Amino acid sequence: MLPGLPLQCLIPRDRFWGLVSLLIAIAAASAAQTSVLPFLSGLLEAGMSKVIPNDHGPHLTGLTAITPFTALLLAPFWGWLADRFDHRHILVIALFVLALALAPIGRTSLAGLYVLRAIAGIASAAVIPITILTASMMVVGRIEQARWITWLTAFMFMGDFAGPQLAELSARVWPRSPLLGLAGGIAIAACLLIFAHLGTQRISKPDSAAKPALSMTLGLLLITAISGGGLAAIHVSLLIIQDPFPLGREAVAGMLSLC
Repeated sequence: MLPGLPLQCLIPRDRFWGLVSLLIAIAAASAAQTSVLPFLSGLLEAGMSKVIPNDHGPHLTGLTAITPFTALLLAPFWGWLADRFDHRHILVIALFVLALALAPIGRTSLAGLYVLRAIAGIASAAVIPITILTASMMVVGRIEQARWITWLTAFMFMGDFAGPQLAELSARVWPRSPLLGLAGGIAIAACLLIFAHLGTQRISKPDSAAKPALSMTLGLLLITAISGGGLAAIHVSLLIIQDPFPLGREAVAGMLSLC
């Protein structure tokens, strides 16, 4: 199938809007991960200077790391839950929780900010893999499945790219709650999933013959950890390293999008 063809020509019409809602959902979840990063330094300096008199570095790294860390811990649980219950309901609930975790940022204490970042990681751990799971259950055949997952992956990176810029637009309207606009967009994405046609729930059953080799699984996990860790290191360095050329929030947002 030619890559230049419109998206609607690549998939059956009855599932088109279901796929579109999944694309929006995975992009929104990815945007939530990067949108808050440019604001962390300003939140620490403006509202928490009495708690942190000088060095913000440890808290910047902590607030950046707690989201993927909680996602790491909870991802197996969400996979287990999705195998036994309706994954579509879990996906919608996780998106609403993610929106609620973003909306209050800018109006909480340091401890509250850690809690919100942890909740965002827990919700993201459900949204991204269950979105891919839902898409895979709506198709027949490996070729169509690969095509859907490719689109979902592309939109996930698009969310990473757009997150800091969307947050900047939101901050111009709600400066004290800079992520309120993005949170509203994620809530709208959750509402779209409620009315979208996402196929039928299929409970998976253990199949020893279908399990991939352990070496392949470990290899894929290692590649993912190395690539994700490298990107996270770049993100943190943009927030912490300010000498000899201090970066403003808008510049940090632009650099994060380029990453």
